[in-house]
Amino acid sequence: MTKIGLIAGNGALPLHFLKKAREKGFAVYTLAIKNEAHRKVARLSESVFPLPVGRLDEGIKFFTENNVKEAVMLGQVRHFKLLEPKYLDPQMAQLLEQIPDRRTNTVLSAIINHFQKKGVSFLSSGFLLEELFLPSGTTAGPVLSQQEKADVELGRKVAETLAELDVGLTVAVKNGIVLALEGISGTDATIRRAGRFTKGLVVVKVSRPRQDLRFDLPVIGPRTLKVMARISGRVLSIASGTFVLEKEEVFRLSRRYGITLTIF
Repeated sequence: MTKIGLIAGNGALPLHFLKKAREKGFAVYTLAIKNEAHRKVARLSESVFPLPVGRLDEGIKFFTENNVKEAVMLGQVRHFKLLEPKYLDPQMAQLLEQIPDRRTNTVLSAIINHFQKKGVSFLSSGFLLEELFLPSGTTAGPVLSQQEKADVELGRKVAETLAELDVGLTVAVKNGIVLALEGISGTDATIRRAGRFTKGLVVVKVSRPRQDLRFDLPVIGPRTLKVMARISGRVLSIASGTFVLEKEEVFRLSRRYGITLTIF
């Protein structure tokens, strides 16, 4: 049985990977980030090690002792904990001192590069999960009005600028007014925050420019549609490089709630 490693953050994406990997005959050795990874990852893994955020050496030791040479990183990790020295082992503290900032791309690139120096290379986050992507031009739900089309374009321009700065990927717009920008709190929190202002939101989620496919690809799923429905959102427009979890359920919820889903 072929071995593969997984660094599992929060959300359902690591669980999808684990199920698919088992179907394909992989034995998965999982670093489950403490207070992030779903408890079910233990049941689906060949072996699991609960890894506190900031404990870099313990993760490398787990992979090395189990002769894991390739790994995948999936799921969000709220890396604001890296602001607290008490969470960091000496290796992580040294690594953070050597990088210019602690934005997502910068931190994750440094972590992956450190693992690779220790003999563990990282595969694309889409490994075994290609079926979760939807092609550009896919549309579900009611036809967009001219104003909604204009809001999608505005949201895309703003979100791409936000992504270029590696701040966030999601923007909420209504009638040409930008209502909320994503930061470390994530997509759902951005949608909820924008929903305090008005109904009928247009939410746009992009990919990062020069996206490193080894980590942090954008994700939506049924929960995203349910959050949109609770604040009477109207449009969810996403980049084609976005993981779409439970696609059939996403389409069903789109029809049920009258939310238009578009892929660009």
